[in-house]
Amino acid sequence: MTSLGSKVVSNFKRNMAEMCKDAIKAVADFERKDVNFELIKMGSKTGGSLSDTCLIEGILIDKEMSHP
Repeated sequence: MTSLGSKVVSNFKRNMAEMCKDAIKAVADFERKDVNFELIKMGSKTGGSLSDTCLIEGILIDKEMSHP
């Protein structure tokens, strides 16, 4: 949270720090004491606000509407 204090996300630093912690814990190999950071991806979508930010555990498929 200290490193996020002077950034644009400073108002949401607790939420961002919790998401980072949860993402690392989801992919960590505790037996080997190793974390494969290649398994953590960060994406962005236009619109919304920082309070809409969430951690998705799994696969996100971004599908655009092709027909109403």
